[in-house]
Amino acid sequence: MATSVTQLLNFPSEYVKYVFRLVPPHDELRGIDVLPHFEAKILMWSLFFTVLHLAIPRVTAYLYPKWHASLDERKRREYPAYLACLVHHFAMVPRAWLHVVQDFFRTEAQLAAVQYAPLEATISAFCIGYFIGDTICFAIPQMWLKNYEYIVHHVLTLWIVLSSLWAPGHFCRYIPHLLLADTTNIFFNVAWLLRLAGWKSHWFVTALELLFAFAFLMVRALHLPIVFFAIQLVPDADQLGWA
Repeated sequence: MATSVTQLLNFPSEYVKYVFRLVPPHDELRGIDVLPHFEAKILMWSLFFTVLHLAIPRVTAYLYPKWHASLDERKRREYPAYLACLVHHFAMVPRAWLHVVQDFFRTEAQLAAVQYAPLEATISAFCIGYFIGDTICFAIPQMWLKNYEYIVHHVLTLWIVLSSLWAPGHFCRYIPHLLLADTTNIFFNVAWLLRLAGWKSHWFVTALELLFAFAFLMVRALHLPIVFFAIQLVPDADQLGWA
């Protein structure tokens, strides 16, 4: 019991050491080196998420016409994007948590040989396709309504992902760290959709909202700034082109 308490108390310092840990120099593949047919895969996933965006309101209007008709114009614009992004998040967030945990426990010997590009960059076409589809179907229409946060977020995210693929391969280790931020979206979007479906007063919705608040503090307010700061301290960070 005492050992468990000690390990828990030591976790914050161990976490900081892990995030700032440098990968020993060794021959590495870049992200782009492990992505055959990259452009074709981006096109495929872009089409998939675009079609998904367009299909969701038509399918729900057909299956639940009264519910769909009861929504105001803003909610009709928003809920397809909330549902489509959950497809991306449910696929990527559990994977990101698993890979961060696995990386946390890598030994020095494993770090001296690990290839992060084949481990992490292979999901980039899926993620880029999602952002392109969401940009076309949601971020750009929101921009016409003078809501610029989505287009700014999507353009910056695409830039970060693409620049990391042409940088030295060890920068791919940060991809799952960035995807952890979408943990908050799972809790928030599911709670929002359940409220929209009339479950506003259910305890489960309240629990999801509390989990969202906790996750936002942990992975967005604390984790993300630390990770971005750690990236800037990597000796060859200038090769990312973020400065």
